[in-house]
Amino acid sequence: MNFRRIFLVKCLLLLFPSVKCSVTNWFYVAVNESALLSIAAAGSVYDVTWVKDRKRLLQLKDRKVKYYVNKEQCRCKIFLNGTLHIEQVVKEDSGQYTVTVYEQDGKLKAEEHTMFIVQEPVPQPILSAECMNKTVSVKCEVKQKTKNETFLIEVTQDKSKKIQKNATRLELHTRYSGAFRCVVKNQVSEKMVEKVINCSGQLDLYLILSIAGGVVFFVIFMILLIYCIRRKKAERLEDDGKCLRLKHLCFMLLTIHLNS
Repeated sequence: MNFRRIFLVKCLLLLFPSVKCSVTNWFYVAVNESALLSIAAAGSVYDVTWVKDRKRLLQLKDRKVKYYVNKEQCRCKIFLNGTLHIEQVVKEDSGQYTVTVYEQDGKLKAEEHTMFIVQEPVPQPILSAECMNKTVSVKCEVKQKTKNETFLIEVTQDKSKKIQKNATRLELHTRYSGAFRCVVKNQVSEKMVEKVINCSGQLDLYLILSIAGGVVFFVIFMILLIYCIRRKKAERLEDDGKCLRLKHLCFMLLTIHLNS
């Protein structure tokens, strides 16, 4: 809103002081807690009526309270200043609450709307990690208490952070070990878990196994190479012996032929 619009609104309020604005607020509260829904109308109140989802709850008029619903079922009461008090709220208490305030002469003094949201406190998150090769896989998850219940999840490592809204599980993949923090929160509560995760030992094990495998392969290769060389040499010596015997036999046959 720019300055011209602000100036126009102020002029309208000065010209028409009887015009009342409808205000909408958002109010969050945890299950089983008490809630106070106050009104912003200044000064004393004469006639105040609270309505939930178009269903009247109670009325305070001339300091007298009138209930339109069962008092025990409502679990609510009203103070002399118009504030609505709800004890041990449940999720069914969520809804749109409207309060109307009238002056003694019957003129409307204020009308306000409040979106009242009741939420379960977030459960304790579970932080786990898995070392895969040179990557650390960090997982933060929350076990749901009820269906369709989601949270805001944050996983932080040093200055790096990953955030996901409306989720029950979040994974972070990184190459660095260290301290990790998982935060789960909604509008009424927040819980955190921290853990130091070190995958260096397992990464060193992979490196040692790789080196050992290379050494074993090299030794086997050298053994096979030596075996092949010796075998070739033995075959060559055997072939040379056969040739020598054949030459000697031919020489003897030639000598016998000449003598005859």
